[in-house]
Amino acid sequence: MKPGFPGGLLLLVPALALGQSSSKDPVQHTLAQQEAFNPPLQAPDPVSPAPGGQATAGARETTTAIQVSAPSYTAGERNFSRRISFSELPLGTTVSDQFRDRGILFGGSGAITTTDAAVASSPVLAGTPLFEGDITGRFVKPGTDEAAPVYQFIWDIGHFDAAESVQMDFYGPQGQLLLSSTNAGTGSYRFAVRGGNFGIASWRMHLVSNDPGGFGIDNLYFSIPGNNDLGREMGLTECNLGNPVNPAAGNKVQIETDYQGQRPFPLTANRAYNSLSGQWTFFPRVSHQVGTIEAQVTRPDGKVLTFTGGQGAADWRTTSTDITEQLFSELDGAGNITGWRLETLDDQVETYDSSGRLIRVSERSGLSHSYRYQLDAIELEHSLGGMIRYSLDTAGRITGFTDPLGQHYTYTYNSDDMLSSVSYPDNGGDRRYHYENTTHADLLTGISDANGNRFASWSYDTARRAIRSEHHSGADRTSFDYSQLDGPGTSNTTVTNPLGKETTYYYTRINGVQRVFQVQGHASANCVAGNQQYGFDQRAFIRSKTDWKGNVTEYLRDASGRELIRREAVGTPQEREIRTSWHPAFNLPTLVAEPGRETHYEYDLKGNLTRKRVVETSAP
Repeated sequence: MKPGFPGGLLLLVPALALGQSSSKDPVQHTLAQQEAFNPPLQAPDPVSPAPGGQATAGARETTTAIQVSAPSYTAGERNFSRRISFSELPLGTTVSDQFRDRGILFGGSGAITTTDAAVASSPVLAGTPLFEGDITGRFVKPGTDEAAPVYQFIWDIGHFDAAESVQMDFYGPQGQLLLSSTNAGTGSYRFAVRGGNFGIASWRMHLVSNDPGGFGIDNLYFSIPGNNDLGREMGLTECNLGNPVNPAAGNKVQIETDYQGQRPFPLTANRAYNSLSGQWTFFPRVSHQVGTIEAQVTRPDGKVLTFTGGQGAADWRTTSTDITEQLFSELDGAGNITGWRLETLDDQVETYDSSGRLIRVSERSGLSHSYRYQLDAIELEHSLGGMIRYSLDTAGRITGFTDPLGQHYTYTYNSDDMLSSVSYPDNGGDRRYHYENTTHADLLTGISDANGNRFASWSYDTARRAIRSEHHSGADRTSFDYSQLDGPGTSNTTVTNPLGKETTYYYTRINGVQRVFQVQGHASANCVAGNQQYGFDQRAFIRSKTDWKGNVTEYLRDASGRELIRREAVGTPQEREIRTSWHPAFNLPTLVAEPGRETHYEYDLKGNLTRKRVVETSAP
């Protein structure tokens, strides 16, 4: 048997990639964008059935009991607190609970607001003795003293006159030390730390060696304490059950395609509904409020990805290491944002204007789609020719579109501004959407076909979560029990399939998102959790999985989550290893090496496959 990958499969070490740069000038110093780093990821202990068949959590807990009450989420809604700059308070103020409404309480050795010679125009928070005392903080639900962790924390700190002079410690909800780090150089820095699957509950910053100038902190941002990153639970997730529902959040998602062209990189007219937002998404977009560190990118399936940066930032950070998209802002000479660029792992580039509207999508082959906006229309044109023209009413709603063949499709809305029907050309009839929930008028409860037959229905609980999914006459009925989701013990959802078989999905929260780590009961092939158990690497990508027959597969991945090594049937005589090498410019494999065979791929300058060569090798 070959040894396992370094670092183990369930217990993962923090990634401290601390590349830094700054100027030693005490006045005109540079605020470096510190590489984000992560606390350890640790899968919970396996759960086992208790007497009576009810599963109980292992001795080690990794989730915090945060009750969810009627969650809803809209792109542009804040995931992060407003900036704390300490200019809100007079100089010399002892800081403790003044920012309770934003979700943080300060402590330490008499932390006060003062000025720093390195940044004379901006107050900072410093400990006592001045610039030498400890500074501590703990996160609470805004406006309360109730402890609540965050999944990301960003702050400025300095000005350091000596390297490794200040230690920064971060603690989880049970007071466990998640990680410690020191400044690797001199100057002032912006740090970011992600909460992993514990969440950051409190922190301490303190001198550990002599630093002539001491240190202070400024410009604090953090995810709203106690909140999950609900935007990432929208759209298609790693586990969708029923028709389809995300059991980790109770989110009902419905993806509809009204038109798809036949050319390479075809024009499409897609829509995506999400019960978390209660909205239909027609186009990707970027949402950003000037002066904040938060930018949200809505994807075609309705998922919302949050990035953090700030005024003058061109390269924005992801809120979780397993987000593979990269966001950049285009800046003018004054540092104002004039546009956006999103690069995806599949080598697509999306360009947005300063208001966040999508204006161009291009793929590696050079083919592209262009978007033009008018008062009463949106035009989507293919670089090879052909156009979809959307019509808008005076309220800006999409009332229909004309496809490249000149055929017209019509959208109508009900009195609550929810899409109620789509009319198709060539006597294709209407598809009707029902919203019958008496409490939440934006919840999709059913769909009827062109003959008026209702073929799909959904029911919801008071927290907007889908509790039942079924087709006509109860066919394919799937029910969801969320009573233990985000509750005490290990967070889980129990799903009952059309045959009455129950499956329980156990979650660990990683950077604000629920991830399945173990499954008990009847497996589903429609979910990444068709396997029984999972381990994650330090970037929150799947590192190992165990299927229902006990077969173990291990993965080693690169920073983008792409597979480098896969070991199958680990620990058995049938164990085998597959290695993959990737193109330096494209997300395309150049070599897949497996026992007895190597497959080589060659591409042209646009990523088109020009040659595939299979070489027989001797099996190890």
